[in-house]
Amino acid sequence: MSKRRIHRILFLSHEFPPFGGGGGRILAYLCDELHKRGFELTVLTASPPAKIRQQFPFRVVYFPTFRKARFKTSVPAMILYILQTFFFGLSGKAKGYDLLFSNMAIPAGIVGSVLRRILNVPHVVWYHNTEVTQNRPDRAGFFFRMMCNSVGKQADMNFFISKGLLDLALTYGPVPSPSVLPNAVCIHQSFPRRYEKGEKIFLFAARMESVKNPLLLIDAVRILKEQGLPAETRILMFGSGSLYKKVKERIIRYGLENTVSLEPVLLFEKMPELYSRSYALLIPSVVEGFPTTILEAGAFGVPAIGSDTIGNRDAIINRETGILVRLNDCENLADAMHKLASDPSLRNRLGEAAFARSKEFTIQRTAGTFVSALDSGL
Repeated sequence: MSKRRIHRILFLSHEFPPFGGGGGRILAYLCDELHKRGFELTVLTASPPAKIRQQFPFRVVYFPTFRKARFKTSVPAMILYILQTFFFGLSGKAKGYDLLFSNMAIPAGIVGSVLRRILNVPHVVWYHNTEVTQNRPDRAGFFFRMMCNSVGKQADMNFFISKGLLDLALTYGPVPSPSVLPNAVCIHQSFPRRYEKGEKIFLFAARMESVKNPLLLIDAVRILKEQGLPAETRILMFGSGSLYKKVKERIIRYGLENTVSLEPVLLFEKMPELYSRSYALLIPSVVEGFPTTILEAGAFGVPAIGSDTIGNRDAIINRETGILVRLNDCENLADAMHKLASDPSLRNRLGEAAFARSKEFTIQRTAGTFVSALDSGL
């Protein structure tokens, strides 16, 4: 494909704030930065309820999909999004754009692959996690592998938020121009928070779903309590999802009510205050893409304990910015929590390194990487 100037970009994303987690939020950061750099942007996304709709300095077109939950979509909602995006392209409203940008291969990349041919413009895809892994630590099921590879082969460029995600996707087959376009942190502090005294709060802030392993965490806390809970150690769990009730029941069954505080999901705007008083972050997930929470906690000098899996390996430098533990091993997780809670000097050393590393992952750097890739590849 010959070189072409990219100025007007049409973004396809079924999740955009306030919907979705890190994948939607990081896209909003990227769009904001590209807007500041003079790009003309339009985002096609699912319509949230009016009372939680946000304002952006660039154009956002909302499609009704009957979705109401912030962090949970459905197959019918994705199909509705695909159909409305497709007809938007057919209607002529998508003419004049220089580039199609699909945020996630499923569902955005599917319709993006079709519109690419209709509009005769380059198409790039940014992969975040589920569309590559299907929430599995080794590889996705056949359908997801087929769709991921099919979308990738038809794209002009394929961006992945972590090297681990890229490496896994390439086992499904080769795709054009694969490269890493990492997540970024937009919470910046002048100095890391050092622990001196007081409560040692271990923070879990994620969906209460199997992929995030909240039940494994409760099992680890039970072991930790049996070993002898280090003084002033407390676990805060924030989130919502299908396992919320089971997590609550297990806390009560194990007698952990005075050790574990279970709270509903917390809005992103309130997370900085929570990071600022946390001792460590807990990410025992089955698989991740590249967790923004690790970068955000690191921006406050808070180290992470995470499972040794895709995404976490990219975000945590083991024994330097945090601790990696064996996947699905509650005893190993309990040991790591005990070690960190018992050694504030280790916690502070890891936290300072996490703080320094978070400075590398700015949205300006991510946008610069994206623009450079466009300049050199299209």
